[in-house]
Amino acid sequence: MKTIAKLRVPFMVLIYVLFFGHVALWYLGKVNSVGHLGFGNFFLTLQTGLVSAGTVFSIIVFLLSLVLGGVFCGWACHWGIIQDFSYWVFERIGIKPKMIRIESTIIPWIWFTVILGQLVFAWIAFGLPKGFSMELGNPEVWSGVPRSIFLICITMVTNSFFLIFLLGKRAFCRTICSFRLWFNWFNHIAPLKMVRKKECKHCGNCRNECLMGIDVVGEMDSFGHVKNKSCLRCMNCSLVCPNSAPQAAFWSINPEVNPEKEFQPLPLHIDSDSSLLISAVSAITLVFFCAFWGGSISMSAGFCFGVIIWRALSQKNISSFEALAIPLLLVSLLYRVDLNDFTSLIKGVFLILIF
Repeated sequence: MKTIAKLRVPFMVLIYVLFFGHVALWYLGKVNSVGHLGFGNFFLTLQTGLVSAGTVFSIIVFLLSLVLGGVFCGWACHWGIIQDFSYWVFERIGIKPKMIRIESTIIPWIWFTVILGQLVFAWIAFGLPKGFSMELGNPEVWSGVPRSIFLICITMVTNSFFLIFLLGKRAFCRTICSFRLWFNWFNHIAPLKMVRKKECKHCGNCRNECLMGIDVVGEMDSFGHVKNKSCLRCMNCSLVCPNSAPQAAFWSINPEVNPEKEFQPLPLHIDSDSSLLISAVSAITLVFFCAFWGGSISMSAGFCFGVIIWRALSQKNISSFEALAIPLLLVSLLYRVDLNDFTSLIKGVFLILIF
């Protein structure tokens, strides 16, 4: 099992090579047969009847998730890869962001509700699709992605590096990503689980290294497998376990369960009331900046503001890095740049240097 787990990082690198290869073939090689591969195209199909490559891709991933659970998020999501890279960079410079657990079910629902609202509004205004047509090359491969280097840098900073600094590993996945709602539902019924198949020495390595902050050892003691719906099946727990006790297996075996151990969830660092405050700040930022930045960047920036406000109110103190980030995020939100020009490049480089 450890051999398989060690393949995750090379596989994610391969995913990014294929991702940029796809972009290069589209814009440089003029190979336009396969367009944008994004889950948002599924809703576009429901709105317009246009079946794109992204729609087909979404359906395939969803069907696989019914069996494999959150494997896509753990092994193939391009944004998950960026977050893992961000954490790796922090570790290399001597910073280890603390895993902050938050009651975050409200925040993903905000953006998901916006998506559903747009769909319903389109149905009311223009009616239901009168039929379906397949155009795999439509929309273009870079559709919905920031065009300027500056915006790409802002996206990287807000959605990944700064969120990781504030909340620890896979912060975007744990707190904001609306598509995690879907994969959480799939996890309930997917037969592939992380199961305890060997003796556990309770060293806690699996809990400490879990990308999603799950109490792996506690759940395996109480249930015989990881029951948490956020499990990515990334197999990090198996990789760091000296006995390889957690292993991926289809739920057809009888795992060892310790009935004397009653499962106690790990305590939250940010409670429900504080989560409501952060959600409100995220929603306000989304309303004001979604038109120019898109939902993902707006929600992430708003979430960062919300967490900083929470820390200032609860701890009466914020770090110098967070204090620097406040004007940086405020200034960046005022830019409405969508040009891949020299000025944008300078702004992007300047932002990286500040960061």
